[in-house]
Amino acid sequence: MVTKTIAGAYTRLLDKFAGLFHPACGWRPAGYRWSAGVSCPVQRSEGIGDTYAVEIAIPDGAPALPSVREIGGRVPPGFHTNPDGTLCLGSPLRLRLLLGKRPQLLPFVERCLVPYLYGISYREKHGKLPFGELAHGTRGVIDDYNVIFRVDNARACLEFLRLTSLQRRKANRHSCPCGSGRRLGGWHNRIVNSLRFMRASDVSRNTSGLAH
Repeated sequence: MVTKTIAGAYTRLLDKFAGLFHPACGWRPAGYRWSAGVSCPVQRSEGIGDTYAVEIAIPDGAPALPSVREIGGRVPPGFHTNPDGTLCLGSPLRLRLLLGKRPQLLPFVERCLVPYLYGISYREKHGKLPFGELAHGTRGVIDDYNVIFRVDNARACLEFLRLTSLQRRKANRHSCPCGSGRRLGGWHNRIVNSLRFMRASDVSRNTSGLAH
C-alpha cells in the first residue's frame, strides 16, 4: 500500500505536469512507471515540447534521491547514464545542492530530470547539448566538484567534503582547503555550511573515486 508521503508527492507532481500519468497497473513498491510529457523552455534558448517514457524509482522514508530510467529508447546507451542503466542527472553533490536536505519529487523532476531530458531533445535537434557537458564517470564528478568548491584538484575537494562532517565551529578553525592560507570560517565557509546536512554515508559516496 502506497504511503501518504509518496501519494502526496505524486499528486503535487500531477498538478504541475498534467501530461504525466500513472498506468492502470497501480503502485509498485520498486518504482513507478510514468510517461512524462516534457516541455522545458530555457532562458535564452528555445522551448522544445517533447515526450519521454521514464521509470522513476522513489525511495520511501529516507532522504535518498529518486532514480530514473528512460524506457523509450531515446537516450543512447551509455550516454550520461550510470552503470546500472539509470540516468546520470548530475554529480551527487550537485544534485544535493539543487534539492537540499529533504529531496522532494516535484523539485527533483523540475530541477534535475526535465533539464536532462531537454538536453537530450536539444542534442537530437542540434547535435550538441545546450548546457555544456561534463566528462563521464569519476573525471566528470571531480571537474564538477572543482567548480562547486572553486578549486582545481581532487585533494582539496576531499578536504572540503571532510569538513562538511565536522561541527561548524570546529570546521571553521581549519585552514580553508582552497589554499588561500585563510581559515575556513573567514573564507569558503558558506559552501561547507550549505552541505553540512549530509550524513556520513553521503560524504562517503561523494568521495568515492576522488582519491584515485
